[in-house]
Amino acid sequence: MRWGCCWLVTTCTAIVYIWTPTTPTEILAPAILLQGFALGPVLLGATNIATGQAALPDLNDTSTSFYFVRQLGNTFGVTAVTVLFDRRMTLHSSRLLDVANRVDPIVQSTLTQYANLIHRNGGGGSNPSLGALQIFQADVITQSRLLSYIDIYFGLATLAGLALILLAVTRVKNRAVPNHFHLW
Repeated sequence: MRWGCCWLVTTCTAIVYIWTPTTPTEILAPAILLQGFALGPVLLGATNIATGQAALPDLNDTSTSFYFVRQLGNTFGVTAVTVLFDRRMTLHSSRLLDVANRVDPIVQSTLTQYANLIHRNGGGGSNPSLGALQIFQADVITQSRLLSYIDIYFGLATLAGLALILLAVTRVKNRAVPNHFHLW
């Protein structure tokens, strides 16, 4: 479990630093694959910790309770990440638009360049200024999504780091009392 947490922290931190809108899939895919491999030992270790001290007659009830609580955690976790993603995306898009309003000459220059490109290549029926605004909005949405995912991965790396610290603290306590396992 310790190595799984270490790999989880490493992969989440790597994703935070390498993920940009132009990062190729060939770079992101191995990092996400390693993250999936890191989750396996973590989940197996958590299962062993939760059910390892159960008496044989109680093992079925203990494992059923553990998997029920784990499924509830998955449900609440996915809901929490979805809400967090939505809120962080709203925050990042408002910040990006606020920065765009502060650096108005640069934004106007960029919108003009987009409009000129659309006017040149869009044909007679195109509206260059509306098309430039749509391209700019798509850029803001893409950047907001990226920053939101990075925030979520940073949070996941933090949680994995806390799990490593908790694991180290419980190992120290376990050495003092070799036959019992307590999280407190």
